[in-house]
Amino acid sequence: MLFRFSSSFRGPRLLRAAVLALAAGAVVLSAGCSTIGTIKHNRGMDETWNEGVDGRLLADLPFKPGAGGRMDVCLPEKLDPGRGNGVIFFLHGGSWMRGTRAFERHNCYRYAKRGYIAVDLDYTLHTPSAPVTMGRMLDDIDEAVREVRRLSDERGWNVTQMAVAGTSAGGQLALLYAYGRPHSLPVKFAAANVAPIDFHWSAWDFPGAHFSPRVSLMIVNAGTGSSFSEKEFRSGAAESAIRSLSPLYAVTPSAPPTLLAYGEKDSIQNPENGRILASRLRKAGVRADLIMLPHSGHLLSDDRELTVLYHDRLAQFAREYFGY
Repeated sequence: MLFRFSSSFRGPRLLRAAVLALAAGAVVLSAGCSTIGTIKHNRGMDETWNEGVDGRLLADLPFKPGAGGRMDVCLPEKLDPGRGNGVIFFLHGGSWMRGTRAFERHNCYRYAKRGYIAVDLDYTLHTPSAPVTMGRMLDDIDEAVREVRRLSDERGWNVTQMAVAGTSAGGQLALLYAYGRPHSLPVKFAAANVAPIDFHWSAWDFPGAHFSPRVSLMIVNAGTGSSFSEKEFRSGAAESAIRSLSPLYAVTPSAPPTLLAYGEKDSIQNPENGRILASRLRKAGVRADLIMLPHSGHLLSDDRELTVLYHDRLAQFAREYFGY
């Protein structure tokens, strides 16, 4: 069960600035001297799409009333309504303050071409003018799932199952959603790369870390609408809030099979996160496949063969757990 979040947060600007710095730092530190084209290729972000041949893109669909709440749906070229079809939701990274669904468009293309309905979506971001908690972001995923179910009923897609995947902050949200929320569609598997899994101070204090572990306090305060001092945070007073954001503490034997990827040279997220979460899942009797990329940082951009392996493994999960 997840901690019940409030829907907004109006804490110090320092907290928001720190999270924004985390987002900017991830790009600068991970890119190094590689060209953008090389990074995109190594990450698999250069997936092509031939509209009407590979499938159909339903772009910029609203999934909730009011501003924001847009998604893209990629439909496979051959969608068989005679079976229970699966949909994979992809959540972008950006430290909960930046990013758009376009960051995950390549994944929608890739898995629609493999025969699955794929969705990228814009969840509500935490900004200085409109601060929100991670609970609001998870609510947005719920809304998107409900809208896909409505579209499925309306258009005859016969969607009966889902998976959720994400990168960095999107990976953390994907894992929280998969492990800790009631679902209107059964979650058959989850996939995350370079995802934060634990917001205790000690989890952000690792060799080579670029940021002070104090960023964990800042993220927890912003992410839950709290205002813990450093003393309170480190003494245990914030334990419920910390655990509410940490996928590591949401693991139960009913968690879905999970695919993980981490870079051994990541200075934004502790590379040990993958091993720690995989171990927790396996102890609970849950399948956990972990791919470690030895030459890569946070962008996972320096181990092309292992990136391909990650996507092949995700497709394997889909075949095995969706049943086609």
